[in-house]
Amino acid sequence: MSTPVEVSRVHKGQAAKRGGPTLRADFLWTFFGNGLYAACQWAILVLLAKTSTPEVVGQYSLALAVAMPVITFATFQLRSVQVSDTREEHGFRDYLGFRIWTMIGAMVVLTAICLGLRYPNSTFILVEVLGAALAVEAISDIYYGRMQSRHCMDRIAKSMIGRGLLSVSGITLVMLLTKNILLAMLLLLVCRLAVTMFYDMHACDLAGADGVFRPAFRWNVQRTLLNTAFPVGLASVLIALNTAVPRYFIAWSVGPRELGIFAALSFFQSTGNTIVGALGQAAFGRLARAFADHNIPKFLALLLKMTCAGLALGLAGIVITAFKGKQILEIMYRPEYAQHANLLTYLMIAAGMGYLSQFFGYAVTAARIFVAQIPLSFIVVLTLTGTCYLWVPKFGVAGAIWAIAAAMLIQFLGYSSLLFMSIIRNRQGQTGPSIRKLTVELMGCFSEP
Repeated sequence: MSTPVEVSRVHKGQAAKRGGPTLRADFLWTFFGNGLYAACQWAILVLLAKTSTPEVVGQYSLALAVAMPVITFATFQLRSVQVSDTREEHGFRDYLGFRIWTMIGAMVVLTAICLGLRYPNSTFILVEVLGAALAVEAISDIYYGRMQSRHCMDRIAKSMIGRGLLSVSGITLVMLLTKNILLAMLLLLVCRLAVTMFYDMHACDLAGADGVFRPAFRWNVQRTLLNTAFPVGLASVLIALNTAVPRYFIAWSVGPRELGIFAALSFFQSTGNTIVGALGQAAFGRLARAFADHNIPKFLALLLKMTCAGLALGLAGIVITAFKGKQILEIMYRPEYAQHANLLTYLMIAAGMGYLSQFFGYAVTAARIFVAQIPLSFIVVLTLTGTCYLWVPKFGVAGAIWAIAAAMLIQFLGYSSLLFMSIIRNRQGQTGPSIRKLTVELMGCFSEP
C-alpha cells in the first residue's frame, strides 16, 4: 500500500507530465468563477434595494452580520489547512467529517444567540435560514479544497457559477412576485444545497477523492484537526468581525436605514475582493509548496506579484469612485443612495488597504503560521471596535469607514511582521545564497508566467 507521501509524489509527477495548469490559467478560472458569483450576490442586493426599502436591506445585512461570524468560526479555515497539507497527513473524508460536525455545532450556537438576544420571529427565522445557507456553502468548501489541491480550479469555478446563477434567478422571481425576503432566502438555501449534492460531490469524485459521500468521524483524527485548525478558526472569526462590527454599531447608533445604505456601498468593495480572492486562491497552493520547499525567492516573487495587483486594484477603485461614484450609485440603486457618493470613495481607500492585507494574510497562512494570527486578529478587532465606538455615533457611516481603514492598516503591518519573522526562521540553519544571487533568483521567478 502506498503511503500518503508516495501518493502525493505520484500526483506531482503526473501533473508534471501533463504540464499542469499554470498560475495564469488557475487565476482566470478562479477569477471568472468568483467574479460571476460575486456579481450574482451583488445582483441580489440590487434587487432588494430596488424592490424594497433601505430598512429591508438593513434587515438582510444585520442577519448576515449575526450569522456570518458564527459560521466562519466553525469553518476553522479548514480549506487552507487542507490545501497546505501537502504531505496528506489526513484524508479527505476526515476533513469532510470534521466540517459536518462543526456546522451542526454552529447552527446550535446560532439558535442560542437568537434566543438570547430575543429577536422577533421574522429576524430569528431569517438569521437561521441564512446561517443554514452559509453552512451548506461551507460543506461545499471542503470539496473545493480537494479540487484546489489537485489544481482543478475550473471545476470550482463551474460550481460557483452554477450556484450564483441558479440562486439569483430564483430570488429574482420570488422578489418580483411576492417581495418576501424570507421566501427568497429559503430558495437561496435550496439552490445551494442542490449544487452541493448534484455537482460538487461528482466533481470532487472526478478529482480523485474517495468516499465523497461517506465522511469519516474518527475521533482521534477529529481532535488532531481541531488542535491544528482552531487557531486559524479563531483568527478567521476575528477577521469576519471586521465586517460585522461596523454593522452592529451602525444598527445600534444610527438605525436600519443607514445600515442598508452602508451595506449597499460595501458591495463595491466586494468587487475588488473577488479579484483578490481569485488570485489568492490560485496562488495559495504554490505559496504553500514554495515555503515548504524552502524556496523563499519563489515565495517572495509570487507575493510581490500579488502585492502589485492589490495596489493597482485599490488605486483603480479610488479613481473610478471619485469621478463617477454618484452616477454609478444612481444606476445601480436609487437616488437616495447616490447622496452618499463621497462615502464610497472613502470606502475604496479602506478597501485598498484591505486588499494588501488579504494578500499578506494568504502568504502567512501558506507559511502555516496559525497561532500567531490570533493575537494579531484580537488587536485588529479591538482597534475596529474602539474606533467604531468613538466615531460611528458622531460621524455615522463615515465614522465606520474610517474605523475600517484604521483596522486594515494595523492588520497589514501585523501580517508583514509575522511573515518577515517566519522567513528569517525558515532560512536559519541553511547556507543561504549571497544577496546578489538571491536577487537574481527573485527576478527570475518574477519573470515566470
